[in-house]
Amino acid sequence: MRALGVRMSNEQQEEQAPPRPVLTGMANFRPVIRGQEQTGFVDVYHWMLRIRWRTLFALGFAAYIAINLVFGALFLAQPESLSGIERLTPLDAFAFSVQTFATIGYGALAPKTLYAHTLVMIESFTGMVAVALGTGLVFAKFSRPSARVRFSQVAVIHDRDGAPYLLIRLANERGNQIAEARATVNALIDEVTSEGQHLRRVRDLRLERDTQPMFSLTWTIMHKLDRDSPLFGITAETANSRLMGIVVNVSGTDETFAQTVHARTLYAPEALRFGQGFVDMIERGPDGQMIMHLDRIDQTAPAKHGPTAL
Repeated sequence: MRALGVRMSNEQQEEQAPPRPVLTGMANFRPVIRGQEQTGFVDVYHWMLRIRWRTLFALGFAAYIAINLVFGALFLAQPESLSGIERLTPLDAFAFSVQTFATIGYGALAPKTLYAHTLVMIESFTGMVAVALGTGLVFAKFSRPSARVRFSQVAVIHDRDGAPYLLIRLANERGNQIAEARATVNALIDEVTSEGQHLRRVRDLRLERDTQPMFSLTWTIMHKLDRDSPLFGITAETANSRLMGIVVNVSGTDETFAQTVHARTLYAPEALRFGQGFVDMIERGPDGQMIMHLDRIDQTAPAKHGPTAL
């Protein structure tokens, strides 16, 4: 180390470098946490708000079936505790459990012993609590505003006005207005201090324009790769060694909900296309109406001038 008057070699620095994660998207960006104290069902509500609708409904239906199977088995343990039937079958016990859980009560079967009355009381209370919790969860998930902002799968680097630029394209899939949209772009960079310590730093990438008054169609955000840029001098050969990823965050006010919405994505170094430019997505129709070709958001073509040698 420099403090000891010894300069570390490149091989020593590589040996002490922390392992580089493989980042292919925001889902992959979430690390595995070890050493955390487990206290049972931690953040179940938060987890249920994040999962997909079909997963939530599948879990709810599975829990519904499981609860009724348990209570049906308990009723079947003492079949003489129910009136209105001579011989209680497993299907009858399950059906009675469903009626009790949902507080339907057709009247064909009824409890006649203390055991059955106790089970009915417990199951009806369980059903009311489950309905209340399920209704609150579905409403919270349904009413949560979300942005349908689509990001291009690649980011391009090519010349504009004689200087190299990093360009990332966005599109509003919902077709409404996102007022006062704001974008921030950060680069995750591996750096080595003068003492030879490896650090992963988040560097801000200053944009040519970081706000959009009305984001309704497309938006191409641009960062100039000048000498003030943390990515100055980056090439296709050095991207993997210098750059871990580029994080893009977009937020704004949805005009429909009048609430703040946000979206984000992450670009791995492999997503950079040097010397490429985006194909135009917008054209004007015969009646003068603007047409957005969303299927072109990822299409690129060779730029007229490749990246400037820095």
